[in-house]
Amino acid sequence: RADTIAADRAAMITRLENLGIDVCGPARAPFLLLKIPAAEEVRLKLRAEGIAVRRCDTFPGLAPEHLRVAVRAPGRVDVLVDALDRVLPRRRS
Repeated sequence: RADTIAADRAAMITRLENLGIDVCGPARAPFLLLKIPAAEEVRLKLRAEGIAVRRCDTFPGLAPEHLRVAVRAPGRVDVLVDALDRVLPRRRS
């Protein structure tokens, strides 16, 4: 099971980074710590779409821009990545 989680985690990191999300690492747990501007807004928008992510501002040393997501299999990650693509604030060039 640990090998499966490690493979899923590595694939998930790549997909999140491709969205421009800062994935804090190195990651070894079955969850990932993300640093996202406007994280609370993103979290609430994801919740409205039925996707739960954990806020991290209650953890010592973490800030309001941190969110925690569970490592999931690729099919479930598709749902998260698609939703994040819709709700993330767009960067202006």
